Amino acid sequence: MRSPATGFWSLPVAVHELGHVVAQTLDTSGPGQGASNPVRAMTLAGRSQRQREELFADFFATFSLGPAYPAMLIMTRLAAAESQPQVVFEADGTLTASHPSVEKRIQLVLHTLDLMDASAGTWRHPYRTQMQSLRLAWGQQTASVGIAVDLPQPSVTVLDALTRRYWTLAGTFDSARHPDTTNDAVKQFLRDGRPLPPAGTRIRDVVTEAWCLRLETGVADAVEKRALVLIQQIMERS
Repeated sequence: MRSPATGFWSLPVAVHELGHVVAQTLDTSGPGQGASNPVRAMTLAGRSQRQREELFADFFATFSLGPAYPAMLIMTRLAAAESQPQVVFEADGTLTASHPSVEKRIQLVLHTLDLMDASAGTWRHPYRTQMQSLRLAWGQQTASVGIAVDLPQPSVTVLDALTRRYWTLAGTFDSARHPDTTNDAVKQFLRDGRPLPPAGTRIRDVVTEAWCLRLETGVADAVEKRALVLIQQIMERS
């Protein structure tokens, strides 16, 4: 992970970087068929291939970790002052940039989280609270620097369509990530330090629930210490 991304709270960055590996190496072809990489095809279909790959990596990390990745972007990584909402995505003059402007990345990860929440069923909505908190936090940041949070409709249309294409592709390989009872046990341990979650707890669950708890409470240091203890135990069990 590139500097200054170090420590527990930056682990979602590693999943973003894994998304780049998937974008470049995925092969969905069957036996005897030529190589087929649908992510690469979606990337090449755009006017800015590097920006589209960055957006896929953002999608991949959100799909894998739930609210943890958008929370990391909004709370520690992306600066609202760098927003350029008035610039349409893939407009002339922006095509040589390696990354989309920050508000476009936020649009994509929050729409991904919307899709994950909706796919859980009418009565569940596992991410509704986190989505409200994330939108509030981002709105406060943009307001503090005098930037409107709303994107022009042309940008929203393209970004949301791209998100849905990534979502459809991901659904052919795996179901959407939803919290389960194990995650509840992880959250309790991170909050109280006891009891230990059951065997089968994954590092991904620890990262996700730690970020959700930080988003909910604003507490970082105590949660990080408990998360690192739990990750060490998971690694020793493996």
